[in-house]
Amino acid sequence: MEKLFGIEMNHLAISLASLMVIISLSTILLALRNRVLLKMALRNIPRRKSQTILIIVGLMLSTTIIMSALSIGDSINSAIRIVSLRALGETDIRLSSPVFSRFGDDYLDDAVLDRVERELKNDPRVDGILPLLRKKLPILNESNEKTISEVIIVGLKLDSLDGFTNNIFTPEYEKSKFEITDLDDNETIINKSLSDKLDLKIGDELTIVSPIGRTNHIVVEIIEAIGLAGGEESTPSSALIPITTAQKLFQRGSEYNLIEISIAGDVVYDIYSLDEKSSKEVSEKLQLIFTNQKASEEIYKLINSPEVIKKLNDELISRESNSDSSTYIKLSQLIDSLNIGYVTDDFKISITDTFIISIVLEVINEDLKNSLYIQLSELEELEVRDIKNSAIEFAETIASGIVIFFTIFGSFSIIVGLLLIFLIFVMLASSRTTEMGIARAIGTKRRHLIQMFTYEGLVYSFGASIVGTLLGLLSSVILMQLMIRAFSEDDEIIFYFSVTLQSIIIAFSAGFVLTALTVFLSAYRVSKLNIVVAIRGLSEEFVSEENLSTKKRALILFKWLFGPIPFAYDTWKIWRSGQGVFIRIFQLISLFFILPWIIIIFWKIFKFFQPWFISGWPLLPVGVLFMILGLDPEKGIAGLAYDSAAIVTLGIIITTLSIGFSVRAILRLKGFREELQKRISMTLIGIILLIFFSLPFDALDNLTGELEGGPEMFILSGVSLVAASVWIIMHNAEIIVWLVSKIIEPWKNLKPVVKMAIAYPMAARLRTGLTLAMFSLVIFTMMIFAILINLTNSIQENPDIASGGFDIRGTIRPELPIKDPKMILDSIQSEISSSDFSVIASQASLRIEARQQDTEEQKIFKNARLVGSDDEWLNNNNYELTHWDPKYGSNSKEIWESLVKNSNLAVISAELIWEEDGFGPPRDTDSLQIKGIDPEEKGEIKAVNLDLRPPLGQGDMDRLEEVIIIGVLDQFADNYENSRNNIYMNYSIIEKISSKPVPFTVYKFKLSNDSSGSEITRILETLFINHGMKAKYIMDEIDQEQSQSNAFNQLFQGFMGLGLLVGVASLGVISFRAVVERRQSIGMMRAIGFKERMIQIQFLMESAIVSIIGSLLGIALGSLIAWNIYDTIGSEGVTFSIPWINVVIVISIAFFFSLLTTFLPSKQASKISPAEALRY
Repeated sequence: MEKLFGIEMNHLAISLASLMVIISLSTILLALRNRVLLKMALRNIPRRKSQTILIIVGLMLSTTIIMSALSIGDSINSAIRIVSLRALGETDIRLSSPVFSRFGDDYLDDAVLDRVERELKNDPRVDGILPLLRKKLPILNESNEKTISEVIIVGLKLDSLDGFTNNIFTPEYEKSKFEITDLDDNETIINKSLSDKLDLKIGDELTIVSPIGRTNHIVVEIIEAIGLAGGEESTPSSALIPITTAQKLFQRGSEYNLIEISIAGDVVYDIYSLDEKSSKEVSEKLQLIFTNQKASEEIYKLINSPEVIKKLNDELISRESNSDSSTYIKLSQLIDSLNIGYVTDDFKISITDTFIISIVLEVINEDLKNSLYIQLSELEELEVRDIKNSAIEFAETIASGIVIFFTIFGSFSIIVGLLLIFLIFVMLASSRTTEMGIARAIGTKRRHLIQMFTYEGLVYSFGASIVGTLLGLLSSVILMQLMIRAFSEDDEIIFYFSVTLQSIIIAFSAGFVLTALTVFLSAYRVSKLNIVVAIRGLSEEFVSEENLSTKKRALILFKWLFGPIPFAYDTWKIWRSGQGVFIRIFQLISLFFILPWIIIIFWKIFKFFQPWFISGWPLLPVGVLFMILGLDPEKGIAGLAYDSAAIVTLGIIITTLSIGFSVRAILRLKGFREELQKRISMTLIGIILLIFFSLPFDALDNLTGELEGGPEMFILSGVSLVAASVWIIMHNAEIIVWLVSKIIEPWKNLKPVVKMAIAYPMAARLRTGLTLAMFSLVIFTMMIFAILINLTNSIQENPDIASGGFDIRGTIRPELPIKDPKMILDSIQSEISSSDFSVIASQASLRIEARQQDTEEQKIFKNARLVGSDDEWLNNNNYELTHWDPKYGSNSKEIWESLVKNSNLAVISAELIWEEDGFGPPRDTDSLQIKGIDPEEKGEIKAVNLDLRPPLGQGDMDRLEEVIIIGVLDQFADNYENSRNNIYMNYSIIEKISSKPVPFTVYKFKLSNDSSGSEITRILETLFINHGMKAKYIMDEIDQEQSQSNAFNQLFQGFMGLGLLVGVASLGVISFRAVVERRQSIGMMRAIGFKERMIQIQFLMESAIVSIIGSLLGIALGSLIAWNIYDTIGSEGVTFSIPWINVVIVISIAFFFSLLTTFLPSKQASKISPAEALRY
C-alpha cells in the first residue's frame, strides 16, 4: 500500500523507525553510563526463562494485530493492482470523445489521431500510440453451439502496435511466436477466457454476430488475458481483429472510439511497466493541448469573483485533513490561478477534473450554472484519462479501506495488548517490591528504578516485536488462504499473499514504540513505591506528591514559559556543583523541538489549577467551553464552532468529572465517610458517561448539529463505554461480594475458598479492573462484529424486493434490436418456447436532462435516466412503493396501472429523494435530486412536477415534456439495474422526447416453472445470440453476491479470532503471573489447612468471575453499539438479529481457555510444599 489514514507509508515507516532508533540509542547511551544498573535490570531475563517467555507472549500481541492488518491490506492491494494492470497492459493513458458529447457521436476520426501523433511525436516518454475500435458483441462456436453474449472485440491498427506487444503471452506465459502484425481480415487472436468458454483451439473457426450479420474468423493464436486482450471485470473474454475488419462490423468507415497511449515506464510491477510520474505529466500535457482556450477563459470569467473564491477557500480548508489528495491539490491550484488574474495551465487542468467541477457547481449561484454548463460542454476537445494511475489509486483506496476497517476493530485488541503490557509490569513490580524497597533504602534513586525497569522492558519489547511481527505474518498467510479458497473459482480476481517492507517496518516499529512507551509509564509508577512499605512486603502504597503552594506552582509555570533558558541555567548550576547532567542535556535538546516544550507548558498549567479542579466546580466552565467550541457552526457561535465530535465529547467528559467531583466535595462537607464519598461520586461519573456513550450516534444532533468525526470516535466511544462500565463495577465491588456470598450460602464447605477467591481481586482493584476491561473489550469487539456480519439482507429473504417478481433479466446490444421476442421463441425449434414464460416484458432507457418545477433550482437541468417500460412490465411487476400520491391509487399495483393509462405519469427510484449520508458513493452534483419528499416519512405524498428534455444530440432541447411523479420505489427495488437516478414511465414518453429511435434493450422474464431457471437462462442466451443477449438468473446473482460476502466475512472473522486470542492470552498471562506472585500466600494457605484442590478452585473461581462479568459486559455493550450502528446506517433492507449460537460458542471458547490457562499454573503451585513456598 502507498498510504494509511492519508499518510504516506514511506513517511510512516521512516517516522516510526526513527522514533524506535532514538528510543533505542538513548537507552543504550544511558545504560553505558551506569553498567551496574544495566546488569541489575537484565539479570532476571535469563534467570527466569519461563517468566521471560510469558512476558514476551503478552507483549507481542499488539504487534501481531498490526502486522496482520497491514499484510492483509498489502495482499488485497497487490491482487487488485495485478487485475487492473492485467486489463490495461501497456496502456497508460486513454483518449476518447469528451464526456459532454457522449449522447451524440462518440467516435474519433483520422484528423484527431493525426493531431495526437503530431503532438507526441518527439516525446521520449511515449513509446506507443494505438487507435482502437473496442466494443462488445456476441460470439459463438457453431461446431459445438456454445455461445457468449458479450465479448470485447478489439479492432487494432496493425501498423501502430509499437509499445503494445510486450505483454502478448501464451497461456503458458511464453512469448507468443505469432506476429500480430500479420493478422488477416478473416483471422482473430483470442484470450484464454474466450478459448475456455467456447472450447476453441488454434485453427478453429468462431462466428461474430454484428450489425452486418454473422461473420466467420479463424483463431490463429490464444493468449493470456493481458493488455489488449485483457477484457474487463464483467466481460473477461476478448478477441483481437484488424481495425479494418472491426470498422466493417460496426459500420464505422475509418473511425475509432479510443486512442491508447503507452508510456516507456522504467518502473516494473510484476511483469507490467509503470511510470506514474511520466504518465501524469503526459496526461496533463494532452489535457492542455485538447482544452478549448476560449471556453477556459469564459469559465474563468464566470467563477472569478471574491464570493466564489471565498467559498472555494472554505471548501479547501475543510479538506485539509486529506491535503495530499489530487482533489485538494487541484482545488488549491484553481484558487491560486483565480487569485493571479489570468488563465494558467493549472487552471485548465483543474477545471477539467470531474470532482473540481462538482465543487465549483456547489459554490456558484444558480444564475451562473446554466452559463457554466454551456462552457463546460465546449471545454474538452478530447477526454484524457490517466487510466493506469487511476486504476492503481483505486486499488490503493480499496486496500486502505480494508486496512482501516481492520485497524478500527483491531485497535480494541491493540488497546487490550497495551493494557496487558502495563499490567504485566505492575505485577512484575509487585513481585519485586521488597527487592526494590531495599535498593531504594541503600541509596538507589527513583530515576534509577525507572531506568532499570525501562532497560528490562525494552529488551522484552524488542523480543516481543520480533515474535509478534513473525506471528502476524503467519496469521495473515492463514487468513489469506481463506480468501484464496473462497475465490478459487473466480476468474476476475486472484488473491495471493503479499507484504511490503514498509508494512513490516511499521508493524515492528509501532509494536516496539507502543510497548516502550507503556513500559516507561509502568516504570514511572513503580518508582513511586513507598520505601518502608516495600521493604516490609505490605500492599502497594505510593509516595504522595508534595502539595505546593499557589506561589510555588505559579513560579514553576512562569519559568517554563521561557522554556529552555531557565532549564539551561539550572543545568549549568547542577554541573557546577559537580553532579551529572547527561540526561538533562538530552532533555534540553528536546525542548528546542518546540512540541515537548508546549506539552510541558500545558502540563504545568494543569498542575497549577489541579488543586482547584479537584473541588469540581472550576472544571464546569472548562467543559462547557469545550462543548461550545465543538458545535456545528449552524448551532454554535460564529467563529468559535469547529464542528468536531471529539471536542464536544471531551467537553462532556470534563463536565461529567466536574459534576462527580462537586458531589464528592458536598458529601465531604456533610461529613460522610471518605469511602462512601468516593463510591457515590465515582459511580455517578461512571453512570453519566455510560449513558452518554450508549446514546444513538445522532441522539444529540438537534443540540450540536451533525458533527464531524472519524474512526477515532468509534474507538473512543467503545473504549469509554467499557471503561465506564468497569469503573462502576469496581467502585461497587462490595455488591458483587455480597451477591456471590448469597449465592454460595447453601454450600458452606466452599465458603472459605470463595471468600479468598473474591478477596484478592477486590483488594487489588486496579489490577482486577484492568483485567476485566481487557476481557470485556475483546468480547465487546467480537460481539459487534458477530452482529454486523449477521445482519440479514432483505433481498436474500425476499428476492422479489429486488427482482419485482421477474426471474430472468436479459440485456441486448442496442445495435442488435429484437422486434418480437415471443415470435423468435416460438419460431425456432428449441428446448423452450414462449409458453415457458408467464410474462415477457420489455424496457428501454434514455439519458435525459430534468429539472423540478417550483424549486430554487428550477432553472437548472440535471442528469437522469428515463426507463420506458411496455404495458407487460407495468402491469406485471411486483415492485413495492414507499411513497405514493393517493390521487392516482391507494397501493403499488394501482399506481403502476396509472402509468399504463397516462404516459406523463412517473415513478422514481429511491436514490433520487435521499440526501448523502456518508455511506456509499458520493452523489454527482450534476444528477437530479427531488426536493420535498421526505425519505423517512413513508406513505402518502403530493405529486411533484418535472420538466424533461433530451440530451445534446438526441433531439430538440427546446422541447420540454412535463411529467408528474406519483410514486417512489423501495430502495432495493431494481437492485441489479444500477438505478440510482431512474425515472420509470410508459415507453411512449421516450418516443415523444427522442428524435432518434430508442430500441428495447432490457427484457424481463417470469418463468411458468422456476425449477430450471439457470438452464433456461443459458438457453435464452443461445436463442438470442444474434442480438447479443446477456441473460442473468436473478437467484444466481443473489447467491453469488452472498458467496462473495461470506468470503470476506470469513476473512474478518479470522482476524477477529486474533482479537479473541489476545483476550484469552491476556487472562492466561495474568493468571500465571498472579500464581507466581502469590506463592507465599499459597504457602500460608497450605500451612493453615487448605488442600491442593481448594487452592486450584480458588484460582479458577478468580478467573471465572472475571470471565463471566467480562463476557456479560461485552455482550450487553457490544449489542448496544451494534444496534446504534444498525440504526445509523438505516434499517431499510436489513434485519437486526443476535447470532446467539455463535456468541455462545465464542464465549465458551474464551471461558474454557481462560480456565485452562489458570488451571495449569495453579495446579503447579498447589503441589509446592508450604515450607518451600514460604521461603520464596
